[in-house]
Amino acid sequence: MGSDLLKIKLAIEEKNGQFLAKVREFSASVSHLKRNTHGIELNFKARCLERLYVLMNLATENCSSGFPIAASLMARGVLETAGLLTLFERKMEKVPKNAIQERLDTVKKFVFATKKFGNEKRTIHALDCVRALNPYQSDVELLYDILCEAVHPNWLGVSQFREFQPESNEAHEHDELVSATVFQSLLLGHKAAGAAKLLILMDGVVPAPR
Repeated sequence: MGSDLLKIKLAIEEKNGQFLAKVREFSASVSHLKRNTHGIELNFKARCLERLYVLMNLATENCSSGFPIAASLMARGVLETAGLLTLFERKMEKVPKNAIQERLDTVKKFVFATKKFGNEKRTIHALDCVRALNPYQSDVELLYDILCEAVHPNWLGVSQFREFQPESNEAHEHDELVSATVFQSLLLGHKAAGAAKLLILMDGVVPAPR
């Protein structure tokens, strides 16, 4: 791993630690709430944030250990989860506070965002979530595409195993490309999570646009 990537990795590890402390604080603060619409909404956000931390941490560890494919898989989850949380925030902002049933239906749509549950004609697609991050990074779909390519058994996905090609410059270059994309995705995940209105704002992050 080059010196520039190493600096980014160290910065992300620090952010991960700070994020963990804030997620734990938020999760603890909402865990006692009644399971009414407001309580369900906040607990869903807490679960999203917990998932974000786990994926961020696993992606960082796998990059550090020389497993960029595993890291790419985790980083994909980071973008999808951060985007889902961002999309959820925006949807909920449009629903009046006193429209209890409508808010509950919106929460249920996100909690059970799959065709396996309910009668939704159109579920929330992973790309909808990724595109929700466009205000934070305009090339987020390109990042996501690279991560998807890295875990697919095609040219990029099968040509970066240093265990079998320890002397290959090509494998090393692929590792660097994928690792850089993973780290960029993790920084974006931190930015999006910090922008969520959950009393866990990160330093220097502006609130999500309305």
